[in-house]
Amino acid sequence: MIEINDLDELKKIIENSQNNTILIFKHSTRCPVSSHAKKELEKFLEKYPQFSSKAYLIKVIECRQLSNYISEITNVEHQSPQILILKDGKVTSHLSHFKITAKSIEASI
Repeated sequence: MIEINDLDELKKIIENSQNNTILIFKHSTRCPVSSHAKKELEKFLEKYPQFSSKAYLIKVIECRQLSNYISEITNVEHQSPQILILKDGKVTSHLSHFKITAKSIEASI
């Protein structure tokens, strides 16, 4: 999982979803539910290491601008924790809170 904190970098990543499936995980460093969701995402990535270089972490408190930008361009209401799965520049699925499990991510891909 790759942490991002730059808007231009995020825009490039979203552009790259034209050819790939990518995961964006919006994580709150102050929330125990978010910590649990992060562990579930890490479990998924252990099983499917090919997604490790296509999974991105945004810390929502520290990078509010990126979190807001994603909500704005995808029309997906902000939640934290939240996973957005993008392909062809569009959100194909999104999960939040306790719905984020390794199995639910796998089913959404």
